[in-house]
Amino acid sequence: FRQSGGPQLYAQAAFGPATGFQVGWLLLQAIRASRAANFHVLVSYLAAILPFFADPMIHSATVLGLIGLITLINIVGMRVAVGGLVVGTLCKLTPIVLICLVGYATKGLATEFALPTFGAVEGTALLIYYAFAGGIANGYAAGEVKNPRRTIPRTMIQSLFAIIAFYMFVQFAFNAVAPDVSDANTPLAAMGEAVLGETGALMMALAAIFSIATNQHTFWMTGPRIMFGMARRGLLPAWLTHLSSRSEVPDYSIYLFSTIVAALSLSGGFVLLAEVMGVGSQLIGFFAYAAFVVLRLRGQAGHPQAIGVWWWLCIAVASAYSIFAIIQASLNAFSLTGGLIALGTGLYFIAKRDETFTPEPEFD
Repeated sequence: FRQSGGPQLYAQAAFGPATGFQVGWLLLQAIRASRAANFHVLVSYLAAILPFFADPMIHSATVLGLIGLITLINIVGMRVAVGGLVVGTLCKLTPIVLICLVGYATKGLATEFALPTFGAVEGTALLIYYAFAGGIANGYAAGEVKNPRRTIPRTMIQSLFAIIAFYMFVQFAFNAVAPDVSDANTPLAAMGEAVLGETGALMMALAAIFSIATNQHTFWMTGPRIMFGMARRGLLPAWLTHLSSRSEVPDYSIYLFSTIVAALSLSGGFVLLAEVMGVGSQLIGFFAYAAFVVLRLRGQAGHPQAIGVWWWLCIAVASAYSIFAIIQASLNAFSLTGGLIALGTGLYFIAKRDETFTPEPEFD
């Protein structure tokens, strides 16, 4: 597709506007839940620097304040938002790389390790997915990318390998330093303290804060635009297509996105919200696999109505992982997911319009 939307667009083209809406709502739910989860981690690192933020009431108030700040930045305009990403990226990478290099120089490489038990692997399946889930996000904005059919798959693969390499670089340094992680909420700060004392702890805490804040900012630029695109295609209320007269950003979509993230941030801690994000993402995956099959079997413009055996193998492996990951979620995560789906269903019927628009796919 040469339009933005990602899985929401695939499901709408394959199964119609009602299913497309629910997949889009699940996608937005996953994005919003992960944003709410990350704010809890960000404030935990603030508390590592200033214990004042550890108080539960201060913690919640700070989360809401940060949501207001990032909303304001995105409302000002796209140029300011992109500039913030560049600054945040430099601020988050520099101290992490420095601490890791000092750790390698002083401790070498870890020569001993213990494999986790099966129960530990099982329990962290959704959290691992959470750590890598952003690799598909560039597909959400395909309509604004030059030559998307070439650029997007290439950048997905390149970014995946870059993320794996960086995670390994940090994790191996962490293993070599072997810091005390009695406070499991701030492991990077513990690593920095083990390497450079209080200065190292401060550096890593600041790096974590900038890293999380930059990640939040990125999805604040994409999430509301998914809502905006759904509204333009007739799947959400027309008022969500409103653009700011000053900055020409979808301001009403940004405000609604921020309001829901704020509500979610008060509904639970990091693990619950990460599980909600994982459940929503796996459900989206099932719809995406099914949409792929339907669109390929339909064929178009002389392309064969068939799917190769290797594609069926990919679908089988992906589906098996999705089933394994989704059953690890807690009952509370399923309950919250179900409530959000019910809310989305109600909004769909309220927003139901006479005309919907579904773009056609383009096959290579």
